[in-house]
Amino acid sequence: MKRILLGIHSPWWKSLGGIEIFASEYVQRMDGIFHLDLLYRDDIRDVKILSFYDKHEGAMAIFPLKQAVVLNRVGTMDDNLYDVYVAILHELKPDVVHILHTMNVGVELIYAAVTLNIPIVYLVADFYPVCPSYNLLDASNTFCEIPETPAICNHCLATKLQLGNGQTPVIQMWRQEHLQAINAVTHLVFLSEDTRIWMLKAYPSLAEKPFSIIPFYFRTPEEGEEVRKESSAGRVDLVVVGYRAIQKGSALLDWLVPELTNRGLTVAFLGSEGSHWDWDDTVRDHCRFLGRYPAQEVVSRMIQLQPRAALLLSPWPETYMRTLDEVWQAGIPAIVLDIGAPAERIQMLGGGLILSRSTPQNWVTLIDHFVTDEAKELPIPNPPETQEYALVNRYVNLYDEVINQPSVMVEPTVPMFLSLIGEVTGQPSDYIARQNFVERVRPGTTVATAWKRSQPQSDDEVTRFYEISDAYLYDLINATQLLERRKWRYRVWEFLSRANLRLAPHLEYGCGIGVDAIFFSRQGMAVHAWDVAGLTGDFARRLATRLQAQVKFGTIGCDPLPNNFYGSATCFEVLEHVPDPLSVLRIIHNALIPDGWLFFTESFNLTGSDFPSHIPGRENWGESLDSVAPDLGFVSRGRLAHRIHIWQAQKT
Repeated sequence: MKRILLGIHSPWWKSLGGIEIFASEYVQRMDGIFHLDLLYRDDIRDVKILSFYDKHEGAMAIFPLKQAVVLNRVGTMDDNLYDVYVAILHELKPDVVHILHTMNVGVELIYAAVTLNIPIVYLVADFYPVCPSYNLLDASNTFCEIPETPAICNHCLATKLQLGNGQTPVIQMWRQEHLQAINAVTHLVFLSEDTRIWMLKAYPSLAEKPFSIIPFYFRTPEEGEEVRKESSAGRVDLVVVGYRAIQKGSALLDWLVPELTNRGLTVAFLGSEGSHWDWDDTVRDHCRFLGRYPAQEVVSRMIQLQPRAALLLSPWPETYMRTLDEVWQAGIPAIVLDIGAPAERIQMLGGGLILSRSTPQNWVTLIDHFVTDEAKELPIPNPPETQEYALVNRYVNLYDEVINQPSVMVEPTVPMFLSLIGEVTGQPSDYIARQNFVERVRPGTTVATAWKRSQPQSDDEVTRFYEISDAYLYDLINATQLLERRKWRYRVWEFLSRANLRLAPHLEYGCGIGVDAIFFSRQGMAVHAWDVAGLTGDFARRLATRLQAQVKFGTIGCDPLPNNFYGSATCFEVLEHVPDPLSVLRIIHNALIPDGWLFFTESFNLTGSDFPSHIPGRENWGESLDSVAPDLGFVSRGRLAHRIHIWQAQKT
């Protein structure tokens, strides 16, 4: 049985926040699958370990420190704490160190695990690695959006924050310390793509770090679990869930609730008392204050209340917001701000209303209309991660990955790309570096120049160009490094994970140099990658071999695609290059199983001298392409990441 050590800032029996609840649920479900050790610090004088093995809780082990180390602090690594962590890890010999939060625990645990060559999984549960004000609310309690100027951050921290050692942190030192530690981590876990985007704004270099997006699980009330009955239970218009706090939107609710009650809407408050809100009786007459509740009862309480919608107006970019899942489980749509994972999930899955932070003057009207007319007809999502053991399976697979391949990168590096160009073309390294520099300075330059020089006309000539042009390699290398391009594959993977399609064969049509295919393969999918013959195919095969990725490659025009075989397919930036895009979509349709998913992008609008390889005359196709989906045997299901078309194959 593998052994996992969990590092957490506080255990669930000491305090009850999102991370603590997650840790409790994690132990309940993982105990018996793994031998678990919970490491935490709630005293400046020691480190505590509580072990769980085969459904039995072990004795508490206390490791004293030679000198006291404050809990939430800033500064250089503490050697005393580091030494104790090394001793603990050496004694326990865990297969993986899984850090749920570094607050109180400190980055010393990361360095101790690196010292003993133990793979590390690091959960980015909030923005503590970016700023000790972990929800990124500034001195005015407004989302700061991570200012580019450090002086702004330092002024904010000096105004609102002191840590456990009485110091006011300097943001440059804070980020340098945390980035160095996170760079040593084997694998990052984000709760949402939105969280990762904000982290990358602070730390762009983390784009190269292996990662997964694994949402929180939430506890479903057990069958027969006692639920208190409210004497005044019955339908209300809106429910506000959680205690009164700035990070939960109290400043917004202070002015919004009176406006809503003035429209005749009724509002229930789960988690706060009437004394927490400074409103007169004209407002209170439309409110119900139900006070605190046991965490396991929140879904049942909302079902009893039967609200038309839930107000979840967090002003910071929540990393996941488990409350949204609880609201959905109760069959209630949610109203959120256009920020963070809740907005991301509603945008992708539906189940709610997103309010623009830039137009608060419209909120009351929008909420009133939504509650009155739209909410009752709105379907509520049932995300796959809310199903029993979904999270367990993802972590089991993740641990296997980091244990078995702790040193293999998910994303290839630029030096690796340039080395492979040398292998497939035989070009000298100085020429390769120069060409790559030109492409990075002016994207698309190399392939545009080569195209104008060759001037291919017929279909065969175009195919031949892509087979032999080294310029196309430079173009593809730099395109696949773009943050937007990386976001595409991450978003597709997240979608497939939510839909429980990760075990179905996946087709990468027009795979180029194979980066996307390799990514999906590294996530455990059976990937088949198809493209034209020549340099790109040779490059893709060598890259997969270098990264130890299991990808089956095929050649378009030579190797037939199987019919009704793939559960999903991707086709990124291919259609604008081919004479008959609709025939490509038909080919993919034939290869997909019934209800299989196709994710594709197109750049029909980019033509002219800068994009000579994009066939002109179809500049407006992107706007109307979804309308022809039924003629091709598909149903359009919307978009991902703004540009990715989502089509589902319909077959009789």
